[in-house]
Amino acid sequence: MSEHAVAGLTNDEERFAFLAEGNARQARKRVTADVLIRDEGDRVLLVNPTYKEHWDLPGGMAEANEPPRAAAKRELIEELGLTITPARLLLLDWVAPRGL
Repeated sequence: MSEHAVAGLTNDEERFAFLAEGNARQARKRVTADVLIRDEGDRVLLVNPTYKEHWDLPGGMAEANEPPRAAAKRELIEELGLTITPARLLLLDWVAPRGL
């Protein structure tokens, strides 16, 4: 249905049904935000999470409707007590769900 057709919907129930149908087709992705932190000696900060077997960059999963930069900032505070505003985006990637 086109945007013009949506404008022609006559009641809220029709509009809601149209939006719900569109939302059901939208991608559902889990978002994670990690932060690359270097000191003056160019050493990189890594964390050793208790819930996985390998070292990782600090960061974690975004909460519902949380922007990635805000998630990174929140995770740094929660995990390490660091109040740092992440700078520029270095990498954007995607990992397929397991089994695909």
